[in-house]
Amino acid sequence: MASKSIKSIKAAACRILWAAACVFLFTFAWRGLNDTLHAQTAPAAVQVAGQATNASYVLGPNDLIRVAVYREPDLTTETRVDQDGTVTLHLIGTVKLGGKPIAEANLHIKELYEQYYLKSAGVTVTLVQTARTNVVVAKKLDRITVSGQVKKPGLVELPEGLKVNLVEAIALAGDFTNLANQEKVTVKRMVGGQEKVFTEDVKAMMRDLNAKPFLVSPGDVIVVKQTIF
Repeated sequence: MASKSIKSIKAAACRILWAAACVFLFTFAWRGLNDTLHAQTAPAAVQVAGQATNASYVLGPNDLIRVAVYREPDLTTETRVDQDGTVTLHLIGTVKLGGKPIAEANLHIKELYEQYYLKSAGVTVTLVQTARTNVVVAKKLDRITVSGQVKKPGLVELPEGLKVNLVEAIALAGDFTNLANQEKVTVKRMVGGQEKVFTEDVKAMMRDLNAKPFLVSPGDVIVVKQTIF
């Protein structure tokens, strides 16, 4: 009787071990399959993002792009590719970019600017957001507005990762005109929901290299008034 009980116990233990092994193998296999499926589907947005930073990425409708022209900040713009594959750019108007890789779009825009307006145009086309997955690929650039007596009034993009002072901001806007009041430059800035206004003597800053710089912030509005004779 004792021998039969021991055999029964051993048989039951073997069945339990076998069942446990089957559960373990099934779980391991399922996890492997799930990981494989996840690798094929979930990272699709990441894969597109990787392609978007590549010059071979083909532009399509609703892609948000940034077109920048070296040393021509007033020509820099962010725009979406229209359903017909076109975008509208400063000076050169409507340009067909849909279906073109980023590298080809660069070259095409460069040729148009050099054909009509610029002797040598350094053009950079960047995909900001891909319409395929709505993934934001490139960081949007910080901007300030410089108006009044500067040679290139309008939106000025701040170099990424660099702090820009007021003197440098004026330089990015093409420098003062001959009529500019350099001693009373106004900077308007939103702080805590309230507008603060600063009046700075840029002429003194340029004259004294040891003067404390006035750093601009994204969203600042700089106004250069005309001097009174």
